[in-house]
Amino acid sequence: MNQPPPPSPPSTPPPERPEDCQSEVVTPVKEGWRWSALLGVLGLVMVCFIGTTVAVFVDIEAAYFEVEVTVPPGLRPVASHMAATTLAIDGQGRAVIWGYRGHGISGTGVDSVADDAAASVVALPEGRRIVLLTGGTQDGDEVSDYSYVVALDDLGQIWTWGCGTEKTSTDYMCGRTISAAAPRNKPGRVDLPDRVVDLKASTPTTVVLTAGGEVWTWGNDYHGSAGVGYDAIGTPPRRILTGIHSIGTGYWAGWAVAASGWTYTTYKGTTFTSDPQPQGGLLFWGWQSTGQSGGPAGDGRSAGYYYTPSLVKDDSELSKALAAGTAAGDDNVTLGVRAGSPDDKGTFQQMTGSFYGNQFRLRDGSVFLWGSRSNYAAGTDASTGSISAYLAQHVTLQHLGLSVSVVQIATTVNLIFLLDSTGTVWMYGQRNGSPNYPDANGAYQSTSASDVRLPMRIDGGAAHPAWKAGDIVDIVGMGYTVAVRHANGAIWMVGKNTHCLVRDDIWSNTCNTSDQPPVKVDYY
Repeated sequence: MNQPPPPSPPSTPPPERPEDCQSEVVTPVKEGWRWSALLGVLGLVMVCFIGTTVAVFVDIEAAYFEVEVTVPPGLRPVASHMAATTLAIDGQGRAVIWGYRGHGISGTGVDSVADDAAASVVALPEGRRIVLLTGGTQDGDEVSDYSYVVALDDLGQIWTWGCGTEKTSTDYMCGRTISAAAPRNKPGRVDLPDRVVDLKASTPTTVVLTAGGEVWTWGNDYHGSAGVGYDAIGTPPRRILTGIHSIGTGYWAGWAVAASGWTYTTYKGTTFTSDPQPQGGLLFWGWQSTGQSGGPAGDGRSAGYYYTPSLVKDDSELSKALAAGTAAGDDNVTLGVRAGSPDDKGTFQQMTGSFYGNQFRLRDGSVFLWGSRSNYAAGTDASTGSISAYLAQHVTLQHLGLSVSVVQIATTVNLIFLLDSTGTVWMYGQRNGSPNYPDANGAYQSTSASDVRLPMRIDGGAAHPAWKAGDIVDIVGMGYTVAVRHANGAIWMVGKNTHCLVRDDIWSNTCNTSDQPPVKVDYY
């Protein structure tokens, strides 16, 4: 069969430009307590007071430290599989980016920005606002030439930039044609035939869900992460699934909740095959590994590369949970729903993965955790396991003695954080040899700290306010770094700082990434 024709551009007209100081690229300049942005030929100046900044260094090595960042109102860091770059969305729907910004990642029209330079601020053309933002690299645990940023705007359209070092006309990581008029170092639109409702990244691959329930992927099909049916260096935007309710991604894997009658499309060269499937359920694709990624199936099947979306086995705990939700009346077969949004009535509200394991959050606040037990990614007290490492373990925090539910999961390369309904964080995973992370009291441990098999409750209290129980409303991970947002708007970051991710002032042109003896400076 011939390959489907390329999608036509969306017919929805662009919105009128809002009068809220939008511009394509805005570079903040620190001026004491304020910053200003030049608005093109209009010559208007917007001044926003951002307050003071406070640096905190507590019994740590200088390469790994914690800071509080007070920034323009509404700044929200987002989860990504980028090892050395922080992505955030500000109150005006723009991307704010700091840390590593080579290969056009800054989106400001230049190929490279110094790690210690002030944060880059990027607004989409025509006043469109970013509502979802993420990105990835080839491996997710290191800086790679194959890095990209992808954004969803308020019209349901996709924009990309960065996308590696290739200088050819078409770049698979960007999913669009690269030209002088649409360079890789500025946002360019990816044309899809329907409005996009959800956006995910599995390290080298972009996965999106449309309002009509179609799943499109593009990028590097590393070990099947694009789900197109074969292992490819790169694949352009292709529709791989129809009849889909919601999606999620891990490191080299993807998931989709499918209604009965769903179809998958596999590609090979210039031919493709679509096959309708009568039975709905949970689909997975990607790297089913005994170590890295922990295997996306969660049902005990053997290791390998699954290039085509496959159903998780009916007798698995994941499938049973999904079926029970359907029997109870959950609307988990409605098509085209962003997982965890108010419209999502399905069983699995969040489907995500760390480097060595995977994590699902259910509507009732319980979680499924599974992965490599030898890398402390399964969330259990078992220390070994090969095939059994793939078996999903149903875990509730009630099992640990508290009547609370999980409302958010955040993953770094090797640690998993669970935010519960009381605003308290739990943590488990591989901590030995990693960037410094807190103990149960929020105090920082050296890189020789013991690993954590079962979720450990963290309460920093007044002594370590970054982890004060009850204050936290949002937590996201990227690479070896985690960002915590409090109810008062303060953002705390902790983790590896090789590329100036963790700094007290993202608008300054200085940061400290050198190794120093442990220091303790009381700024609380």
